[in-house]
Amino acid sequence: MITTGKKEVSEEELRDIEVRMLNEVDSYCRNNQLTYYLFYGTLLGAVRHQGFIPWDDDVDIAMPRKDYEKFIRGFQSTDGRYQVVSHLNRRDNYLAWAKMVDQKTELLEDINRPMKLGVYLDVFPLDYLPADPQIIRRQMTRGRRLYLLTQTKQVRLSRKRPFYKNLILAAGRALTAAVPYEVIVRKTSENAQKYNTAKNPACMAVMVGTCYLPNEVWDIHDFDGTVLLPFEGKKYPVPSGYDHILQVRYGDYHKLPPVEQQVTHHLFDVYWKE
Repeated sequence: MITTGKKEVSEEELRDIEVRMLNEVDSYCRNNQLTYYLFYGTLLGAVRHQGFIPWDDDVDIAMPRKDYEKFIRGFQSTDGRYQVVSHLNRRDNYLAWAKMVDQKTELLEDINRPMKLGVYLDVFPLDYLPADPQIIRRQMTRGRRLYLLTQTKQVRLSRKRPFYKNLILAAGRALTAAVPYEVIVRKTSENAQKYNTAKNPACMAVMVGTCYLPNEVWDIHDFDGTVLLPFEGKKYPVPSGYDHILQVRYGDYHKLPPVEQQVTHHLFDVYWKE
Protein backbone atom coordinates (compact mmCIF):
# COMPACT_ATOMS: atom_id res chain seq x y z
CA MET A 1 0.00 0.00 0.00
CA ILE A 2 1.17 3.51 -0.84
CA THR A 3 1.10 5.89 2.15
CA THR A 4 -0.40 9.33 1.42
CA GLY A 5 -2.20 10.44 4.59
CA LYS A 6 -5.47 10.66 2.64
CA LYS A 7 -8.65 8.69 3.34
CA GLU A 8 -8.65 5.42 1.46
CA VAL A 9 -11.64 4.42 -0.65
CA SER A 10 -13.15 1.24 0.77
CA GLU A 11 -14.00 -1.81 -1.32
CA GLU A 12 -17.71 -1.07 -0.92
CA GLU A 13 -17.20 2.56 -1.92
CA LEU A 14 -15.08 1.50 -4.90
CA ARG A 15 -17.82 -0.73 -6.27
CA ASP A 16 -20.47 1.91 -5.63
CA ILE A 17 -18.44 4.50 -7.58
CA GLU A 18 -18.02 2.11 -10.49
CA VAL A 19 -21.72 1.29 -10.65
CA ARG A 20 -22.52 5.02 -10.62
CA MET A 21 -20.13 5.52 -13.55
CA LEU A 22 -21.72 2.60 -15.38
CA ASN A 23 -25.13 4.21 -14.91
CA GLU A 24 -23.73 7.46 -16.30
CA VAL A 25 -22.46 5.61 -19.38
CA ASP A 26 -25.77 3.80 -19.77
CA SER A 27 -27.75 7.04 -19.63
CA TYR A 28 -25.46 8.82 -22.09
CA CYS A 29 -25.48 5.96 -24.59
CA ARG A 30 -29.26 5.58 -24.44
CA ASN A 31 -29.75 9.30 -24.99
CA ASN A 32 -27.34 9.36 -27.92
CA GLN A 33 -28.24 6.02 -29.55
CA LEU A 34 -24.80 4.49 -28.95
CA THR A 35 -24.23 0.77 -28.58
CA TYR A 36 -22.20 -0.53 -25.66
CA TYR A 37 -21.91 -3.85 -23.86
CA LEU A 38 -20.79 -5.15 -20.50
CA PHE A 39 -17.62 -7.03 -21.36
CA TYR A 40 -14.80 -9.23 -20.06
CA GLY A 41 -15.06 -9.87 -16.31
CA THR A 42 -18.07 -7.58 -15.99
CA LEU A 43 -19.97 -9.65 -18.56
CA LEU A 44 -18.86 -12.83 -16.78
CA GLY A 45 -19.99 -11.34 -13.46
CA ALA A 46 -23.40 -10.41 -14.89
CA VAL A 47 -23.99 -13.92 -16.25
CA ARG A 48 -22.54 -15.96 -13.39
CA HIS A 49 -23.09 -13.72 -10.34
CA GLN A 50 -25.59 -11.06 -11.47
CA GLY A 51 -23.02 -8.53 -10.34
CA PHE A 52 -19.32 -8.19 -9.59
CA ILE A 53 -17.23 -11.33 -9.54
CA PRO A 54 -16.82 -11.70 -5.73
CA TRP A 55 -13.03 -11.29 -5.79
CA ASP A 56 -12.95 -8.63 -8.49
CA ASP A 57 -13.66 -4.91 -8.35
CA ASP A 58 -13.59 -3.38 -11.81
CA VAL A 59 -16.00 -2.61 -14.66
CA ASP A 60 -15.23 -3.20 -18.34
CA ILE A 61 -17.38 -2.20 -21.28
CA ALA A 62 -16.87 -2.46 -25.04
CA MET A 63 -18.28 -0.56 -27.99
CA PRO A 64 -18.18 -0.99 -31.77
CA ARG A 65 -15.45 1.34 -33.02
CA LYS A 66 -17.90 3.83 -34.58
CA ASP A 67 -19.79 4.24 -31.30
CA TYR A 68 -16.57 4.24 -29.29
CA GLU A 69 -15.19 7.19 -31.28
CA LYS A 70 -18.42 9.14 -30.81
CA PHE A 71 -18.39 8.37 -27.09
CA ILE A 72 -14.81 9.46 -26.36
CA ARG A 73 -15.29 12.66 -28.36
CA GLY A 74 -18.74 13.61 -27.16
CA PHE A 75 -19.24 12.40 -23.58
CA GLN A 76 -20.30 15.08 -21.14
CA SER A 77 -20.84 14.25 -17.47
CA THR A 78 -24.15 15.48 -16.09
CA ASP A 79 -22.45 17.00 -13.04
CA GLY A 80 -18.85 17.32 -14.22
CA ARG A 81 -17.66 14.56 -11.89
CA TYR A 82 -16.67 12.09 -14.60
CA GLN A 83 -14.23 12.47 -17.46
CA VAL A 84 -13.39 10.19 -20.38
CA VAL A 85 -9.60 9.92 -20.60
CA SER A 86 -8.08 8.92 -23.94
CA HIS A 87 -5.33 9.86 -26.38
CA LEU A 88 -7.54 12.78 -27.44
CA ASN A 89 -7.26 14.72 -24.20
CA ARG A 90 -4.27 13.40 -22.23
CA ARG A 91 -0.66 13.69 -23.34
CA ASP A 92 0.36 11.28 -20.56
CA ASN A 93 -1.99 8.61 -21.90
CA TYR A 94 -0.14 5.37 -22.70
CA LEU A 95 -3.16 3.22 -23.56
CA ALA A 96 -4.98 2.71 -26.86
CA TRP A 97 -8.34 2.38 -25.14
CA ALA A 98 -10.28 4.86 -23.01
CA LYS A 99 -11.07 5.12 -19.33
CA MET A 100 -13.96 6.89 -17.67
CA VAL A 101 -12.60 8.47 -14.48
CA ASP A 102 -14.18 9.66 -11.24
CA GLN A 103 -12.43 12.99 -10.59
CA LYS A 104 -13.28 13.01 -6.86
CA THR A 105 -10.85 10.15 -6.27
CA GLU A 106 -7.13 9.56 -6.75
CA LEU A 107 -5.68 6.24 -7.92
CA LEU A 108 -2.02 5.38 -7.47
CA GLU A 109 -0.60 2.56 -9.59
CA ASP A 110 2.66 0.70 -9.01
CA ILE A 111 4.13 1.30 -12.46
CA ASN A 112 7.00 3.37 -13.80
CA ARG A 113 4.87 6.00 -15.52
CA PRO A 114 1.45 6.17 -13.91
CA MET A 115 -1.21 8.42 -15.37
CA LYS A 116 -2.94 10.61 -12.84
CA LEU A 117 -6.33 8.94 -12.57
CA GLY A 118 -9.17 8.30 -10.17
CA VAL A 119 -11.40 5.25 -9.92
CA TYR A 120 -12.09 4.24 -13.52
CA LEU A 121 -13.94 1.88 -15.79
CA ASP A 122 -12.31 0.68 -19.01
CA VAL A 123 -13.89 1.37 -22.41
CA PHE A 124 -12.64 -0.90 -25.20
CA PRO A 125 -13.27 -0.45 -28.94
CA LEU A 126 -14.34 -3.47 -31.00
CA ASP A 127 -12.81 -3.68 -34.48
CA TYR A 128 -13.48 -5.90 -37.48
CA LEU A 129 -11.32 -8.69 -38.86
CA PRO A 130 -11.65 -10.94 -41.92
CA ALA A 131 -11.95 -14.72 -41.62
CA ASP A 132 -8.39 -15.37 -42.83
CA PRO A 133 -6.48 -16.88 -39.86
CA GLN A 134 -3.15 -15.66 -41.25
CA ILE A 135 -4.37 -12.07 -41.25
CA ILE A 136 -5.73 -12.49 -37.72
CA ARG A 137 -2.42 -13.96 -36.56
CA ARG A 138 -0.46 -11.12 -38.15
CA GLN A 139 -2.68 -8.49 -36.55
CA MET A 140 -2.42 -10.13 -33.15
CA THR A 141 1.36 -10.46 -33.41
CA ARG A 142 1.80 -6.78 -34.29
CA GLY A 143 -0.58 -5.71 -31.53
CA ARG A 144 1.25 -7.85 -28.98
CA ARG A 145 4.60 -6.34 -29.94
CA LEU A 146 3.26 -2.81 -29.58
CA TYR A 147 1.76 -3.64 -26.19
CA LEU A 148 5.05 -5.13 -25.02
CA LEU A 149 6.74 -1.85 -25.96
CA THR A 150 4.43 -0.06 -23.54
CA GLN A 151 5.00 -2.67 -20.83
CA THR A 152 8.76 -2.44 -21.23
CA LYS A 153 8.67 1.33 -20.80
CA GLN A 154 6.53 1.33 -17.66
CA VAL A 155 7.28 -1.76 -15.54
CA ARG A 156 9.46 -0.96 -12.54
CA LEU A 157 12.74 -2.68 -11.73
CA SER A 158 12.29 -4.78 -8.60
CA ARG A 159 14.48 -6.59 -6.10
CA LYS A 160 11.85 -9.34 -6.09
CA ARG A 161 12.65 -10.05 -9.74
CA PRO A 162 15.71 -12.15 -10.70
CA PHE A 163 18.78 -10.07 -11.61
CA TYR A 164 18.89 -11.28 -15.21
CA LYS A 165 15.24 -10.26 -15.75
CA ASN A 166 15.91 -6.79 -14.35
CA LEU A 167 18.92 -6.58 -16.64
CA ILE A 168 16.82 -7.50 -19.69
CA LEU A 169 14.14 -5.04 -18.61
CA ALA A 170 16.66 -2.24 -18.11
CA ALA A 171 18.14 -2.88 -21.55
CA GLY A 172 14.67 -2.88 -23.09
CA ARG A 173 13.77 0.39 -21.41
CA ALA A 174 16.97 1.98 -22.68
CA LEU A 175 16.21 0.86 -26.23
CA THR A 176 12.61 2.10 -26.13
CA ALA A 177 13.27 5.36 -24.26
CA ALA A 178 13.28 7.38 -27.48
CA VAL A 179 9.90 5.99 -28.61
CA PRO A 180 7.12 8.29 -27.29
CA TYR A 181 3.98 6.71 -25.87
CA GLU A 182 1.98 8.79 -28.36
CA VAL A 183 3.62 6.95 -31.25
CA ILE A 184 2.87 3.52 -29.75
CA VAL A 185 -0.77 4.45 -29.07
CA ARG A 186 -1.21 5.79 -32.60
CA LYS A 187 0.32 2.73 -34.24
CA THR A 188 -1.74 0.40 -32.02
CA SER A 189 -4.93 2.21 -32.98
CA GLU A 190 -4.03 2.17 -36.67
CA ASN A 191 -3.26 -1.54 -36.53
CA ALA A 192 -6.57 -2.25 -34.78
CA GLN A 193 -8.61 -0.42 -37.42
CA LYS A 194 -6.82 -1.76 -40.50
CA TYR A 195 -9.73 -3.95 -41.66
CA ASN A 196 -12.70 -1.88 -40.48
CA THR A 197 -13.54 -0.82 -44.04
CA ALA A 198 -12.99 -4.23 -45.63
CA LYS A 199 -15.96 -5.98 -47.22
CA ASN A 200 -17.70 -8.88 -45.47
CA PRO A 201 -15.94 -8.85 -42.07
CA ALA A 202 -16.22 -12.18 -40.25
CA CYS A 203 -14.97 -11.38 -36.76
CA MET A 204 -14.87 -8.69 -34.09
CA ALA A 205 -11.97 -8.28 -31.72
CA VAL A 206 -10.47 -6.07 -29.03
CA MET A 207 -7.24 -5.22 -30.81
CA VAL A 208 -5.97 -2.62 -28.33
CA GLY A 209 -6.01 -4.62 -25.10
CA THR A 210 -3.45 -6.64 -23.24
CA CYS A 211 -3.79 -10.19 -24.55
CA TYR A 212 -3.87 -10.35 -28.35
CA LEU A 213 -4.75 -14.02 -28.28
CA PRO A 214 -7.26 -16.16 -30.21
CA ASN A 215 -9.67 -15.87 -27.26
CA GLU A 216 -9.92 -12.14 -28.00
CA VAL A 217 -11.56 -12.79 -31.41
CA TRP A 218 -15.27 -13.51 -31.76
CA ASP A 219 -17.72 -14.33 -34.54
CA ILE A 220 -19.33 -11.17 -35.88
CA HIS A 221 -22.77 -12.73 -35.40
CA ASP A 222 -22.19 -12.82 -31.64
CA PHE A 223 -22.89 -9.08 -31.86
CA ASP A 224 -26.01 -9.20 -34.05
CA GLY A 225 -28.12 -7.80 -31.22
CA THR A 226 -28.22 -7.03 -27.52
CA VAL A 227 -30.03 -8.47 -24.52
CA LEU A 228 -30.33 -7.08 -21.01
CA LEU A 229 -28.81 -8.90 -18.05
CA PRO A 230 -28.79 -7.95 -14.36
CA PHE A 231 -25.68 -6.47 -12.77
CA GLU A 232 -25.82 -5.18 -9.19
CA GLY A 233 -29.59 -4.72 -9.22
CA LYS A 234 -30.05 -3.14 -12.66
CA LYS A 235 -30.13 -4.54 -16.19
CA TYR A 236 -27.52 -3.54 -18.76
CA PRO A 237 -26.92 -4.49 -22.41
CA VAL A 238 -24.71 -7.43 -23.38
CA PRO A 239 -24.09 -8.97 -26.82
CA SER A 240 -26.78 -11.44 -27.87
CA GLY A 241 -24.06 -14.07 -28.34
CA TYR A 242 -22.72 -13.60 -24.83
CA ASP A 243 -22.64 -17.34 -24.10
CA HIS A 244 -20.35 -18.03 -27.05
CA ILE A 245 -18.23 -14.95 -26.29
CA LEU A 246 -17.65 -16.17 -22.74
CA GLN A 247 -16.88 -19.71 -23.89
CA VAL A 248 -14.25 -18.41 -26.31
CA ARG A 249 -12.75 -16.10 -23.68
CA TYR A 250 -12.91 -18.28 -20.55
CA GLY A 251 -13.77 -21.83 -21.59
CA ASP A 252 -16.13 -23.45 -19.04
CA TYR A 253 -16.99 -20.11 -17.49
CA HIS A 254 -19.69 -21.50 -15.17
CA LYS A 255 -16.99 -23.36 -13.22
CA LEU A 256 -15.32 -21.28 -10.53
CA PRO A 257 -11.50 -21.12 -10.60
CA PRO A 258 -9.48 -22.72 -7.79
CA VAL A 259 -9.62 -20.81 -4.50
CA GLU A 260 -5.99 -19.70 -4.83
CA GLN A 261 -6.87 -17.99 -8.11
CA GLN A 262 -9.85 -16.11 -6.68
CA VAL A 263 -7.87 -12.90 -6.12
CA THR A 264 -7.78 -9.49 -7.73
CA HIS A 265 -4.85 -8.70 -10.01
CA HIS A 266 -4.92 -4.92 -9.64
CA LEU A 267 -1.82 -3.09 -8.42
CA PHE A 268 -3.21 0.20 -7.15
CA ASP A 269 -4.50 2.06 -4.12
CA VAL A 270 -7.42 4.54 -4.22
CA TYR A 271 -8.02 7.62 -2.07
CA TRP A 272 -10.57 10.39 -1.77
CA LYS A 273 -9.31 13.76 -2.89
CA GLU A 274 -9.33 16.43 -0.23
